[in-house]
Amino acid sequence: IYVSPKLQYKRRNWVVTLDIPFHYYSSLSEGYFSPRLNVYWDITSQWTLRLNGQLAYRPTSDSYLYKGIMMRNYRILQQGYAHAEELSNRSLGFNLNYKNPIQAFFVNGYISYLYHRNPFLKEQSYQGESIILYYLPQSTESETYQIGGKLSKGVDWWELVGSLSVSYSDSHSRMQQNGVLQPWHSDIFQTKLDLTARPARWISWDYQLVYAYNRLKSENHQSSANYLTQNISVSFRPGSRWRMGVSGEHYLNTIVGNHTKNFVLLDADLNYTLSSQYEINLRLSNLLNEKRYAYTMLGELTRNYCEYKIRPFNAVVEFYVKF
Repeated sequence: IYVSPKLQYKRRNWVVTLDIPFHYYSSLSEGYFSPRLNVYWDITSQWTLRLNGQLAYRPTSDSYLYKGIMMRNYRILQQGYAHAEELSNRSLGFNLNYKNPIQAFFVNGYISYLYHRNPFLKEQSYQGESIILYYLPQSTESETYQIGGKLSKGVDWWELVGSLSVSYSDSHSRMQQNGVLQPWHSDIFQTKLDLTARPARWISWDYQLVYAYNRLKSENHQSSANYLTQNISVSFRPGSRWRMGVSGEHYLNTIVGNHTKNFVLLDADLNYTLSSQYEINLRLSNLLNEKRYAYTMLGELTRNYCEYKIRPFNAVVEFYVKF
């Protein structure tokens, strides 16, 4: 059973909303409240402030309520637990926005905090080539802080629009590994740049750059990884019937230590409009004929090496009919 009473107060440029959702689980014969408070303030026609907070309570997921061991993949085994307990979350967020549509200028900034309490402590042990994950009846807590923002601006020259976003998160928690309690700390930094432009009626382009840095630390171990990706696409219209496009992707990954790996993909396409009903398109994928891509991914006290096999260079001819 689920009900959600709601109270809302409005006055001039203020809106205050209080939600009090209530969940009742017949299988557990228990109910849980999760009140939420949102405050919206239009400071001026350009500045807007938002505050939000929540206290959330819920039972543990029934997907873990079993006594046996289940295989998650060829290496990891997951053992469930037999008793439902209460989980709790507390969150607080602050968001400030500025907009100036006439100047095509927009700014957004936010700060958030999340607290999570779990009645179980995650345990990880090794048996031969397998990793066994299970939970102990011991309360654990985790905290996450996040801060970030985004700025975007448009100009008449080349019909250029650019945006820059930055985010940072810091998390603290703990788990148990082979009977030893392991506090851990994770921080993630990411920035993204987007640019679009149309220098002339017959050409336009889009560019995106993303950089991210991940670090995971425990008392006896530290690992980190960073990556940079770039994407660019250029579209040409040399005539009313012709359309050509070229796109490229660049990946730069840290493999081990300071060793890095570059990876580039290129595609192209050519489109010709025969009439208002018929079009023909030639699509060329993976012009550099790359066949393999690998990268390293960090998790909770683990490092996973992933490898993908890529379809080699291929050409496809497409014919479209419009009715």
